[in-house]
Amino acid sequence: MKKTSHPDKPIRCAVYDRVSTELQAEFGRSLETQRSDLDQYARDHGYLIVDHYTDEGITARKKMQNRHDFLRLLEDVKADKIDLILVTKLDRWFRNIRDYYATQEILEKHHCNWKTIYEDYDSSTADGQLKINIMLSVAQNECDRTSERIKSVFRHKVQLGEITTTSLIYFGYRCEDKHLVIDEEKAPIVRDVYRKFFETHSKQTVYRYCMKKYGDIFSYQTFRHFFTAEIYAGRYQTNERFCPPYLTPDQWEEIQNVNARNIKVYASADTPSVYLFSGLLRCPECGSALSGTSVKTRYGHINHYYRCWKHQSGRSCTFNRSLSELRLEKYLTAEILLTLSPPVRIPTVRALRPAKPAIRVQTYEGQLKRLNDLYIRGNLSCSEYDAKYASIQERIQNARQSAAPDAACCNNSLREALQDGWAGLYQILDRAHKRSFWHHLIASISFDDSKNIQNIAFLPQV
Repeated sequence: MKKTSHPDKPIRCAVYDRVSTELQAEFGRSLETQRSDLDQYARDHGYLIVDHYTDEGITARKKMQNRHDFLRLLEDVKADKIDLILVTKLDRWFRNIRDYYATQEILEKHHCNWKTIYEDYDSSTADGQLKINIMLSVAQNECDRTSERIKSVFRHKVQLGEITTTSLIYFGYRCEDKHLVIDEEKAPIVRDVYRKFFETHSKQTVYRYCMKKYGDIFSYQTFRHFFTAEIYAGRYQTNERFCPPYLTPDQWEEIQNVNARNIKVYASADTPSVYLFSGLLRCPECGSALSGTSVKTRYGHINHYYRCWKHQSGRSCTFNRSLSELRLEKYLTAEILLTLSPPVRIPTVRALRPAKPAIRVQTYEGQLKRLNDLYIRGNLSCSEYDAKYASIQERIQNARQSAAPDAACCNNSLREALQDGWAGLYQILDRAHKRSFWHHLIASISFDDSKNIQNIAFLPQV
């Protein structure tokens, strides 16, 4: 694979250095030291340094997509900008045979070699390749054995009731001598949460109760742990007596049964949910668009709600209320449309036909999600991802344009167009057409923090 260069043309060299924070602390192998040695080696051999690529605090066994500068290096290799890659040692380069061969295939395709300066490894010779294969196998085996030892130690610690990560210190607990103990200061709040839940079997009711009684003492994400973290039942992994419990086994089982009956169903590429007022509602606190959520009841009925995504993701917004789609729909049909003056002009029912374009948009959005998954797994390069992303986005835009409402609106008023029977006609529309109905009519709906509607902004043609 050795690349031949013009006698007067220097070899274009890339300097790659990687170090974990542990090695830095233990051995002092800083990135500055690595880079200095690599630069000096390149100067001594007359190489032209194209660029420096640095990954700090990342192990060589991590997935390649987590080594960001390494990925940038591969992109420059694919662009034929590099003839040779310099690294200090083999373990700075790879400890994973599979990733090594995947990378080596790219390097060979673009006639790029690599070399270590502290060790005698050279990918351009057959003997060098054999030596690399042997040492990578040894290094990977060593990492795997180390991983098994660490897992064994962790399992032993769990059996002793010792915490292995601070993420196990949930609200109502504190760490004392590596063990979880009840935090007596917060314990009354935790017990109050469970008392209220067993009275109501409603997490939303309990959360509103806690916010009113205790204020913003914890986020909604922390609140959810009360019903999902088995720590509160005193269990963790295989240890049934890991820590002092707040719940009995029967109480924990009851909570899980309630969770199973109230299953949240989110939209996906295969089974997309249609939300009638998506894009029309804004959070009264932070101004972010409300996101739709579908909740399946114990009887199989699906209710739709709108919530602030910033609050749901644990960010700064404190607006924790949910807007019922059904209530909003009833209010608009019963209180607004029938009393509008002057009469509202809307597109004809014939114009309300977004179903096929909507399906195309959903299909393309599903493709976009799968594209993102491929990129995250490292199956696509940055350039391949960008090109594919742009193509799919163009298709989405075209599909949305084709789904745009017909400019022609009926010249008659709402009551004249539908002859006072519009409400019955509306009820027989499917959800896609109902959504189109509202989006032909309304630009935005604003409300206060008590969920009272403040204003409805209609589109210009209305």
